[in-house]
Amino acid sequence: MKKLDVLLSEMELFQELEPKYIEFLTGCASNVIFRADELVIKEGAPAKHFFIIRHGTVSVDVHD
Repeated sequence: MKKLDVLLSEMELFQELEPKYIEFLTGCASNVIFRADELVIKEGAPAKHFFIIRHGTVSVDVHD
């Protein structure tokens, strides 16, 4: 398994970041796997996480 700093630095979004910023992000990052149909966050809940989807798909349900 690749280390988080390598995973982040390979992503297009982060490729132009200086290594010190990749290191900072790595210190805050977690590699998490969610099961199919698992609720990740609920509308109205505090935003405590920033998600980067590397594989798979997600659905976003917004209720009006």
